[in-house]
Amino acid sequence: MEVYARCAEAELLLNGVSAGRKRMKNDCVTRFRCAYEDGTITAVAYDEAGREIGRSSLRTAEPATVLRATPENDTAAPGGLSFIRLRYTDENGVVKPLERGVLRVTVDGGELLGLGSACPYNERGYLGTETDTYFGEALAVVRAGSGDRFTLTVTDGQYTDNATVAIREKPGTFVHKGD
Repeated sequence: MEVYARCAEAELLLNGVSAGRKRMKNDCVTRFRCAYEDGTITAVAYDEAGREIGRSSLRTAEPATVLRATPENDTAAPGGLSFIRLRYTDENGVVKPLERGVLRVTVDGGELLGLGSACPYNERGYLGTETDTYFGEALAVVRAGSGDRFTLTVTDGQYTDNATVAIREKPGTFVHKGD
């Protein structure tokens, strides 16, 4: 395991048990050897006085897989853009980066403007209704319609989810209506 931190010492905890504590070198990285276990792995950073100055944890995903569509905001202005994360997770929302699938997206009450992932090679392009996931994730960009809400539906043929975003004017929002 590698721990990256700008600190004096770093400690690695595996399910709450210390796997070691090491002095950091000038490259801000240290390595620990430990056997893999399901659960939670935590890196703890300490200053020169031994005080904790930072902590970061990763948790093993549970076996069940869920496809989630999560909007960045729960409201959008008419004609405004909404960004919706599409992710494979477990039931607790832990991303499952090894899950892969071809996602198909439909939008009711808005317009799908872009769909894709961070994969450097995307043979489908970004303007269609299908995309591959990359490390378990993709992103949809939707332009809100003029109704009171839009709903995005995503499916891979096995899993399906919906995200509904309310459409309403936001105070002080300028909406371009065209020329």
